[in-house]
Amino acid sequence: MPSNISLQAVCDYILTNVRGAPIQDVLGVQNEPALSICNDVYAEALQKPLTWRFNKANAANTGLGVLYFTTITFQQDYPCTNATATVSTSGAVHIATVANNGVVTTGAAATVTTTWPHGFTAGQTVTLLNVGNWAAGGVFTPNASLNTSWTIATVPTPTTFTFATVIAAGNFGAPGINDIGWIERCVLEDFSNTATVKPRHSIEVTMNLELESIIQPPFKISYQYTTTDSTLATNAPSKSTTAIFRLWPVPSQQNWGVMLDYQMKPQTFTDLQNTWGVWPDELIFAIRQGVKAAALDFVEDPRAMTEYQLFQAKLDSVRDIRDQERPSQTMFPDRPILFGG
Repeated sequence: MPSNISLQAVCDYILTNVRGAPIQDVLGVQNEPALSICNDVYAEALQKPLTWRFNKANAANTGLGVLYFTTITFQQDYPCTNATATVSTSGAVHIATVANNGVVTTGAAATVTTTWPHGFTAGQTVTLLNVGNWAAGGVFTPNASLNTSWTIATVPTPTTFTFATVIAAGNFGAPGINDIGWIERCVLEDFSNTATVKPRHSIEVTMNLELESIIQPPFKISYQYTTTDSTLATNAPSKSTTAIFRLWPVPSQQNWGVMLDYQMKPQTFTDLQNTWGVWPDELIFAIRQGVKAAALDFVEDPRAMTEYQLFQAKLDSVRDIRDQERPSQTMFPDRPILFGG
């Protein structure tokens, strides 16, 4: 649950801890340095390696930050937007954003544009997920009438396909991935495997990867860069972005499903009446400590360094309280201790 405590409430408390020295509207500058202190503390509390369950992205209620997609032969880069088209026998691709006409309906048919070649054929059943548009107030709303299964009618180009539908004429698409802070993990799944539990394994997430010519199952992935829509979709609060991920080495003909989790980037507060974003109220003691340390540093109080160390210690204590930040990897022996005995 997001916070109900305001930045102002924390700053008022801190005022009693810095011998009454003002940290708000100093020299007539509105809200400063209090507002910048709050933004700095919040950003630090959400940065790597601090992995918080309450800050984990969950696109379309899937449990994943980036919606599931599959590799195609010899392609390293995958532009992801968080709306997908999936054919169970072929794979899953991402759909262009609303501003880029990801799904255009005419009242008789719909044309879908994907961000890389989809490999689908006419007659296959395709399922759309998280396709929608921006509603008033800047909220992306998935369209339930579109997010279902359809029979592909035609495939005009490698990155488009059509299906028959009586949905009223309109422009829909993906929301874009606009809130990546840092990539937490990546898991590859053997997409074509027919076992009840498909083989899966984690791969390494790196800062950057070069283009490669070696062809084999990938064992690294990087969040390379983003591209920003050239236009603003109707009602969108800002232009949507497409996140480009690169696999290394070059995927072969084996079809891998890619599952990516990420931590969201911290929001930027604009007013002291804002609340503390995703940070839970019951853990606000750590934030108060961080603001206190920064406020003491601003007034050049010698206690600042000690209080900052306490802030770091309290962040660690929050990790222990929530107990979700322990590494998931564990060492196991190949055989039981009592094997043969």
